[in-house]
Amino acid sequence: LMQGRWAEALPPLRRARAMCEESGTAVLMPRLSAALGFAQALAGRHAEAMALEAAAVQGADRLELPAMRPICLRWHAETALLARQRDVAL
Repeated sequence: LMQGRWAEALPPLRRARAMCEESGTAVLMPRLSAALGFAQALAGRHAEAMALEAAAVQGADRLELPAMRPICLRWHAETALLARQRDVAL
């Protein structure tokens, strides 16, 4: 994803997120949701991406992961810009 190969990143991100859901590994969910959401946004799936990004920010807050919040907020804002939701990005 960070190398710009978002299409290649989608399947492993989906698998990793599913594995975390199945195993109950909540601490990784905000990071994976944020990454998957951003990859979805780059793929043009803005509605799905916005839902994942919102869940990532809420998850970081709920799990009290203050170091994760800026990453989630950054990708949420970038996703909102791609979705032409400037008011959400600000």
